[in-house]
Amino acid sequence: EITALIPDIGKLTLLKKLWLHKNRLLQLPPVIGNLVCCKDLRISHNQLETLPAEIGQMTSLRQLKAPFNKLSTVPAEVGNLPALIELSLSNNCLQKLPMDLGNLSRIEALLLDNNDELTSPLRCVVQRGTQQTIR
Repeated sequence: EITALIPDIGKLTLLKKLWLHKNRLLQLPPVIGNLVCCKDLRISHNQLETLPAEIGQMTSLRQLKAPFNKLSTVPAEVGNLPALIELSLSNNCLQKLPMDLGNLSRIEALLLDNNDELTSPLRCVVQRGTQQTIR
């Protein structure tokens, strides 16, 4: 089980997929933003409490899957991901979401279930799901 990523991960600028689920990661290094060709980042089932703001530099990212962590917030920079179609943040400790997520013009799936402290957006919006909310 991986507990940390070395900074050299940022040198893999042509990497298309990075799957790190079911490890013991406490954080992602800021150099994660250097992975500008990465389309699929899966970091579920770790111990992440935050995501680095630099994640917003991963402009090719189409899927960001981070359920089953300890995230209490999401950096506003996630709203700068023009290719993002799926954002999975279920089963975390989210309390609110940045308004910048409204900039995700290509989003097709926004998964936020089982974040009991989530107050923004309203719980009723989250429970209705993406298909009912985004048209």
